[in-house]
Amino acid sequence: MPFDSPNIMTVHLDKLREAAHVAKSELNTDSLIAVIKADAYGLGAIEVARSIQSKVDILAVATLSEAAELRDASIMTPILLLAEPPISNLEKSLDLDLIYTIYTEACRTSLSSFASAANMTIPVHIKVDTGMTRLGVSMDDAIHYIQDVLTTPNLSVDGLYTHLSCADQPENPENKSQLNRWTTLLNELTSQGISISNTHICNSGGSRLFPEQCRQAVRLGLRLVEDAVTLSSELRLIRFVPAGTPVSYGGLYTPAEDTRIGLIPMGYADGIPSQYQSGRAWINGKNVPIVGQVCMDMIMVDLGLTDHYLTGDSAILLSPSGTDGPSLMDIIERSNQNPRELLIRFGQAKRVKTHYSE
Repeated sequence: MPFDSPNIMTVHLDKLREAAHVAKSELNTDSLIAVIKADAYGLGAIEVARSIQSKVDILAVATLSEAAELRDASIMTPILLLAEPPISNLEKSLDLDLIYTIYTEACRTSLSSFASAANMTIPVHIKVDTGMTRLGVSMDDAIHYIQDVLTTPNLSVDGLYTHLSCADQPENPENKSQLNRWTTLLNELTSQGISISNTHICNSGGSRLFPEQCRQAVRLGLRLVEDAVTLSSELRLIRFVPAGTPVSYGGLYTPAEDTRIGLIPMGYADGIPSQYQSGRAWINGKNVPIVGQVCMDMIMVDLGLTDHYLTGDSAILLSPSGTDGPSLMDIIERSNQNPRELLIRFGQAKRVKTHYSE
């Protein structure tokens, strides 16, 4: 028997489209690559892709399964696969009509062989490791590898990129170090008469650090979705609590004066960070503090002694604007969480329903 949950994540599709439009205009980029891996950071890849596909040039995903989900939903926008798939899956993936990221000899030669057998030319983006130490051909081998790919039958080099490892830390000197390595590589290619379109180094954080590097292409994920979500629940219970009474696990909060404590049925099982300290909720037009330890199934708020609040009142725990509830950045600053991880947790929580607003 189904029961309604008051916990709702509302994805504002109009704000996603606006974010894509504004980013492409501000960055003056030729190719806006919307990263919608991990189910569009928990927001729903199919719904997000359908909404923004007219505003972006390429969609990017992490796995073949994610790409197949979009194609099965009749989404025909170009899709960039951000990592090499297993060689065993390459041949059967050709029907998905993807742009492949490549950086190993095995993938280069196998993809060429399968493409040749199918009488196809496959677009690829070559990934170079400039300091992330994760995926990509090494800087020492990059020039040689790029030259090899350019002369590989049935492969078309449509892009070249790298990934910033510290873009979320604007003051980290590694950002400029990686940019210098990247610029050195591009200059070396130019000196050898090699020209590749769609070179891109910037992700969301990088687009704010180095907007001038986004002219050809840019990969945006968090920048598109961070201000497009509302998370709401309700006041389930209100109870009088005398001054000095410990509240929640560990008794970490004791009110200095008599008060009323409200219970909201969302906890860390629903994505609320257990480390969330000094947070707030927006109820009846006012900010109220979240108090005590976050529980698995609920959080507590201090309502004071006013009669302004009633059980059943809506409680906003995340707001796109940050004015009628905390913004995503407010929450991560108070919980030391990764904003991408936080959105994914909300999206995956079984007790949080996802609604879409145009």
